[in-house]
Amino acid sequence: MSGKVGSLLVAACVAFACGNSPSSPGEAFCKGYCKFAERCGVASADVCPSECFDDRPGLAMLSIEGAGRLGDCVSGFDCSTVTDDDLWKSDIQACSVAAAAAITPTPRLRSFCTALSEAWFDCNTVLSTSDCLDQYGIFSDTVLDELGACTEPTSCDTLKSCVEGVLQ
Repeated sequence: MSGKVGSLLVAACVAFACGNSPSSPGEAFCKGYCKFAERCGVASADVCPSECFDDRPGLAMLSIEGAGRLGDCVSGFDCSTVTDDDLWKSDIQACSVAAAAAITPTPRLRSFCTALSEAWFDCNTVLSTSDCLDQYGIFSDTVLDELGACTEPTSCDTLKSCVEGVLQ
């Protein structure tokens, strides 16, 4: 009997964890954003998730973990950020840096950052591997792959325009 109870508990725990795990970067970010929006009277629970997704197509560029950490940070924003674009931008930037710093760099990210740092060095621009990890740690593997293609440019202008093109 205890074996069946244990199996049921494990199944329940797995189902609960899976049900609460975001399936996309948009869902991961919007969970936190909607807490902020509802608390500050910007959006209601019934419209916030869809409006959040629709207004932020760029979330697809982030990893689920990165987007979730960013959303968690946004959930704690002061309501005054709603009316101040400059404050919103600076707070989002601070959350992005904090989110990237909180993510354990994967071997893929480290390899990408080594290549990007070397490419910028060849262009007489300094981007340390550490700074790269902080700047690019929240992006998805797909975006890192696209950016990785930028590390073999024919010119420094090509490197710059490639990176800008991927991130727009």
